[in-house]
Amino acid sequence: MRLTFLGHVGFSLDTRGGSLLCDPWFTPAYFGSWFPFPRNDRLEPAAFGSPDYLYISHLHRDHFDPRWLARHVDKGARVLLPEFGVPYLEEELRALGFRHFVPTRSGEPVDLDGLTVTIVAFTTPADGPLGDSLVVVDDGSARILNQNDARPGDPDGLRALGPFDAQIVQFSGAIWYPVAYDFPADLKTRLASEKRVNQMARARQYIEWVDAAHVIPCAGPPAFLDDDLVGLNDFDRDPANIFPDQTVFLELLRDAGIDRGELVVPGSVVDLDAGECKVTHPGTEVETTRPFTESARTSTNIAATGRRGSRTSGSRGRTAGAISSPSWRRGSNHCSRARRSRRPASQATWCSTSANRARTCASTSSSPKCGRGGAKRRSRTSTRPTSTAA
Repeated sequence: MRLTFLGHVGFSLDTRGGSLLCDPWFTPAYFGSWFPFPRNDRLEPAAFGSPDYLYISHLHRDHFDPRWLARHVDKGARVLLPEFGVPYLEEELRALGFRHFVPTRSGEPVDLDGLTVTIVAFTTPADGPLGDSLVVVDDGSARILNQNDARPGDPDGLRALGPFDAQIVQFSGAIWYPVAYDFPADLKTRLASEKRVNQMARARQYIEWVDAAHVIPCAGPPAFLDDDLVGLNDFDRDPANIFPDQTVFLELLRDAGIDRGELVVPGSVVDLDAGECKVTHPGTEVETTRPFTESARTSTNIAATGRRGSRTSGSRGRTAGAISSPSWRRGSNHCSRARRSRRPASQATWCSTSANRARTCASTSSSPKCGRGGAKRRSRTSTRPTSTAA
């Protein structure tokens, strides 16, 4: 089985039973204030735009990218549908032109002509009215758990789906709480500090529960490039910042004696076969780690310059001379190798638009990813229920 990382928690899987595209996210989300980190706009969509199967875990806009799906994904793909009990995901995908759907029952394996897929849907109030899900993929050569944002509460049930050759799991903030809330400064700092610790502790607990041979932390953080939001990036490993990057979490795992974590960047390829694992990056070691090791000053200056400079229509403007732009020469490493960041983390050099609107999150029910008990906007014109943040 081969996994190509597409950024955030997007993956293209090539298996013995066909290809599967999971949660591709490329279009800046939430008023153009969230960008994939590291940047993924240099990937060629044609390489993974004609999958046999498509899996969208849930309708949050850093997982469901309607603009990109409409433009780049073959509508003949068979869509794997989680059992949410509400039709919204299917309706959204049908509106984009997808017409072949494979309904699943939560926790029950589905045989897709040599590819076994098990989707577990989560529909408790904490998962939001639109639901969340995870998927297990098994082609006989490897079995992976793509947990993305899902928060299963039953360790025995999770382990029963294994054993796993790899686990894909969220570890960082993908939410506006508490940073966009109108709290006193000391309270906001305390809440953010607690959230940073708790979210990484939760991810570590899942890793210990699942005990997969290899762990791929992803599904965050996003990058913020608007002048008013760039300070939300965790440039200096601030203990009160809820957006730590992959290198921070990988170091936490190593300090806990867990050396199975793997750093991937957009374009990284993970080959799993008969218990063996090999990671091949799109650039050299220096190019791979560059987005995480550039100085905050360089990143901030480039981001601010880009925002004041040229943009494309909509919210897809980019800066020139991006610091996270590998030359795509291919380098290889084995999963057993651990890479340690030695400098503060930086973020992708994008420019965003209208991001300052996100600051109103705490005072409006239609703003994105506002936190537990708050609403996350599905679309500007939707009359359907909004969901809580992941």
